[in-house]
Amino acid sequence: MLIGNFLLAGLGNVTVFAQDAATSGTATYTLPAGIQDGDLIVIMEYASGFSLPALVVPAGYTQALTAPFGTIRLTMLYKIAVAADAGATITLMSGLSMIRHIQVFRAEAPISGVTSSGGDPSAQVVATVADPAPQIVIGAYGTVGLTGRSMAPTEDFIAALANSAMACKIFNSSPAAVTVDLGDGGDGNVLASFRLSLI
Repeated sequence: MLIGNFLLAGLGNVTVFAQDAATSGTATYTLPAGIQDGDLIVIMEYASGFSLPALVVPAGYTQALTAPFGTIRLTMLYKIAVAADAGATITLMSGLSMIRHIQVFRAEAPISGVTSSGGDPSAQVVATVADPAPQIVIGAYGTVGLTGRSMAPTEDFIAALANSAMACKIFNSSPAAVTVDLGDGGDGNVLASFRLSLI
């Protein structure tokens, strides 16, 4: 992390290397080219069907959360990347409608571990944790027109479509609580958040 002009030992600053948001008619997804060993891949999936879509967690990924709502499922996955992930095709959930958001985080040194905290928040506040920085807070949103979508402090990056978004707040130093909120856009409102502590 940067403090003044000094880089402390550890991962250094973290930023978003690549991000994407897409509506898909297929269960496969091609990861961005240029992914490197030690990057962190975070995927938000929002799938709907005539019945609840089956949960799919590709090999090597960790499920941060899954939130089923009737015939809709929101799932958040993450993985510390290896070189073979660059441009690789993975299989995700299938359904009548599938929305994917991806953010690839890169630190100045390769990320070697991740711990996740939070989940589908009822209080809409992702509390601080005792882990040192860097930390990333992810907010996942799904509603008609993204009515009332917010993150405070304000997100650093957002991958958004008309009715869904994945936003992130990166703390390279001084991690803080983050409030993630969404208004009522009608049926199918989905809100989830979690914090990743990078090692």
